[in-house]
Order: sequence, then C-alpha cells, then structure tokens
Amino acid sequence: MLSDNQRRVLPLALIMLIGAVLRIFGLGNESLWLDEATTVARIHGTWLSLLSNGTQGPFYLILIKAWTLLFGESEFALRLPSALFGIASIPALFLLGQVLFNRTTAMWAALFLAINPFAIFYSQDARPYALYFFGAILSYYYLIRVLREFRARDAVAYILYTLIAAYSHPYGPLLILSHWISAGIYVSLSSTRYSRQVMMRVIGMLSLAALLFVPQLYVFAATFIHKSQSHTIAAWIPTPDIESLHTTLRQYFMFPILGYLVVLIIVAVVVMKIRRDMNARVSLILCGVIILSNLLLPWIVSILVTPIYVDRYTIPTLAAVIIMLGWALNSLQRPLRILAMSILMLLSIPPLFTYFSGTDKDPWRETCGILNSQLRSGDVILAYPEFDLDPLHYYLRPPPDVRVFSPQDHQDIVSALRSSRAIWLVRAYSGDEKLEHDIYFSLSESRRSHETIKIRDSLKCNRWAYHVADIQITRFESEDQSARGKSD
Repeated sequence: MLSDNQRRVLPLALIMLIGAVLRIFGLGNESLWLDEATTVARIHGTWLSLLSNGTQGPFYLILIKAWTLLFGESEFALRLPSALFGIASIPALFLLGQVLFNRTTAMWAALFLAINPFAIFYSQDARPYALYFFGAILSYYYLIRVLREFRARDAVAYILYTLIAAYSHPYGPLLILSHWISAGIYVSLSSTRYSRQVMMRVIGMLSLAALLFVPQLYVFAATFIHKSQSHTIAAWIPTPDIESLHTTLRQYFMFPILGYLVVLIIVAVVVMKIRRDMNARVSLILCGVIILSNLLLPWIVSILVTPIYVDRYTIPTLAAVIIMLGWALNSLQRPLRILAMSILMLLSIPPLFTYFSGTDKDPWRETCGILNSQLRSGDVILAYPEFDLDPLHYYLRPPPDVRVFSPQDHQDIVSALRSSRAIWLVRAYSGDEKLEHDIYFSLSESRRSHETIKIRDSLKCNRWAYHVADIQITRFESEDQSARGKSD
C-alpha cells in the first residue's frame, strides 16, 4: 500500500515517465539538421575556442565536447543531453508552478509540458535550447524562493542556474534583466515587509550573478560589434512584425487550433479571476514579466535596433504560458475543467502524431546517402552556402580524391571546372544571390546538367514542421562524359 508521500509523488513520476518516453523515442532516427551539424563542427575546435564563442555561449559546447569524448558523435549520443535536460525540465516546471501558485496548478503545468511538441522537439535537438530552458526555469524558481525567505543555499542555487542558462544562450542578458524586474515587482507588491539586511542580500545576490556574467557579456558585445561592422550581424534573422508573434504562438503548440485554445482559456480566466484572486495576481504579473522579457522585449529590439527575434530563442516564455494554463484550468469549476482538459488532450494528439510520423529536420543523411552511392574519383562537390559544408562533412564518405568545398568567388568556380570529372552542386538555404546565380550560370554554360534531385519531395514531412530545408542536388558533366555514360 502506498504511503501519503508516495501518493503525492506518483502523479509527477508518471508525468515524467510520459515526458521521458516522448523525448527518448526516435531520438536518433532523423538526420542532423544544419545547426546540429554546426554544433559538431564547433566542438571539433579547441577548448579555448569554445570559451570565446560569441554566438551561443560556451557552456553547452563545453558540455557536449566532453560528452562526445565519452559517448561518441552519433545522432542519438549528440541529442541525449538535450533529452535529459528536457526530462529534467518537467519537475523543474512543477517546482516553479508550485512556488508561484499551488501543487495542482504545478501538476497540470508539468503534464502539458511533458506532451508539448515544441519542448519535445528541442529536447531532441543537439543545440542549447533544452539546457537554456532548464536553467531559466530553475533560476526563476530559486529567485522566488529567495524573495519569500532568504536562504544562502537558495541564493547559491539561483546564481548557479542563472549562470548555466546565461552562459548557454545569447538571450542571457534578457534573462538576468527579467530577474531584476521580477524582484522589484515582487518586493513592491508583496505583503511581506523586507528588512534592510534582507534587501541588501537580495541585491547582492542579483549583482553577483550579473557580475559573474560580465565576461560572457563582453564576448557577446565584441561579437555583436564585429558583425555589425562587417554588416553580417544576424543576417539570417528577418525583421519581425505582428505576424511573427502569431507564428511563435503556433510554434509553441505546433497545432494552431491548440495554441489558440490555450490563449483563449488563459485570457478568459484571467479576466474573470484577476480582481477576485488577489493571491494569484502577483504570480500572474511575474509570469507576465517572463513573457515580456523573453518574447516582447527581443521583438521590440528587433524592430528598433537589429533583428534578434527567433522563435526558439524565446523558449522560457513557454514555461510561463504553460504555468498560466495550469492555473487557469485549476481555477475553473469542475465540469468546465473536465471539458477543457478533454478538448486540450484531444487536440494534443494530432501534433504529436505528425511529429513522430513525419520528417521534422533537414534531410542531410538522405542527401549524403545519394552522394555516397554515386560519387566517383575525380568528382567535385560544390556546397552553397558555405555553412552547408558542416552537415556534408558529418555524413559524407567520399572517395579520397573527391574535393568538397564552397566557392567564395568566380575563380573558385573556374578552378572546379578545370579539375573535375563531374560536379555535384548541393544547395540549401539562402545566401548571396549574386554568387549563387554566378555559380549556377557558370556550371550551366560549360557543363550538361542532369535532373535536379529535391530531397524533401521524396519524404513524408510533418505538415506543421518548424523547418525542413529544401536541399537540392544537381549533377553537372561535360558533354563527352555524358555521352560516355549513355554508351555504357
């Protein structure tokens, strides 16, 4: 017979089991996509080069480099740390939901995080987002604990998880800023009277976390200045608009109708309860600060300064939204709660089914499978844009004298034409339109092209996939080689 403590723990344990199955299942089935291949390329650098990373921060890369030394670089091994952080985020969100509202709210939030497709996708991604999500959740959790009652161990935990998150993601400065705003609002609205000594300790804790982040802030700033001077800063990030916020909401739940229903439930219950539920008001405002700092602030900066808004970068916002959903469900009368829960669970099935039954990542494994089977000695592979080389290097197993490179100018193209038996042009994503046109025009003028293979067309893609690159392979041969191939 279960004890009272076991009965309290069992629901969360079952939710974690569901979340673990959904995050481990099919972990290595799909190809690495571009950014995951970039992770592999970066960890092949020196330990010192990882410390100076000004794009994402060093912590995740150092962790993965150490991990792969022990467990290898298979797709499964590369993604497993993210899966583990994704699983650990479920009880972490439970703790945050409990400290903000209550145990029941926290349990609902944990359940919906366990089955959330956005969280599952980035828990199966060899990138820092699951780690950032995990660290951000626990940084908010320990911040609230410290504000309620200052304990040294909670302050140390707050600093630790804040630095883990901030050193893993370029939104680290926004995370730390949101902590200061949250602390100010909590102190202003709380009924607790803080002594001068406690206030100084809280300010000291926040200041120490910010101070320890200064080295990485310097690296981020130096990278920002360098890229701005070379006009390459965030070149791949478009300037957002109102539709971008709408797109982010859809991505959080993958299935648009589900996302709209979640927002409708939250807004309706907030309107009905905010004036009557004084205890929840401060917690709802804190959730609003998380959303403001991690979603709306980068959106505003992207419009007024430079584009930095990317859907996956805003992932801490998902924690606040799901906790608010848990609170809203817990605030409904039982019949309405059962109805809302039933509809939400039913609407969660289509995105999970399409996610696990369709392709969600760039098909580089399939691309290189075709190349590996057809490459011959003396062939040349032209990859464009240049970052296409990372996934090609991971999957390609060409003959020793096959050259793989990305042309930087017209002279590179001429060199390839002179020295090659056949040229394979691999294109994905967008780059310099002029150079891309020059590449294709030069090859078409001097070589006979075979049919272009569009890899994505041969796959069953998830209809709500976040992005599956349209990778194309075109083979170019000289006329005599083409004729020889026909006679053979």
